[in-house]
Amino acid sequence: MKPATVRDLRGDFPKIEAWLAGGGKILITRHSKLIAKPSAANHAATPLPPLPDFEARLNKTWGDRFFTREKVEEMHAVLRLSRVLAAQTTATGGRRTLDIFQVATAVHLGTRRFLTFDARQQALATHAGLEVPG
Repeated sequence: MKPATVRDLRGDFPKIEAWLAGGGKILITRHSKLIAKPSAANHAATPLPPLPDFEARLNKTWGDRFFTREKVEEMHAVLRLSRVLAAQTTATGGRRTLDIFQVATAVHLGTRRFLTFDARQQALATHAGLEVPG
């Protein structure tokens, strides 16, 4: 058996892992006292579970419904506006993705007022030209 310290584990784990994978055995010590005797794991015993039927899930959720071309174009417009808002404000204000999507959607829909209790979202909405009461 090969001795290894906790420092060895932290500093050179790939080497110790390779030793174990090759069938080697080690003793892990801390301050010259034995704390563990690890061994290689047997990975061949448990097969992976089968993947779910994603197509069946999709059909169960959406059925034969689909988005019209106009709805898809509206979604793309909101995404384009979101990219612009993110590029203008994220580096300086640390904006969150959902905040950006919500403000971009409000701008796209033509709203004038935006209600939120979140200070970062208020700043983003104000930057986008929305009136934020309060």
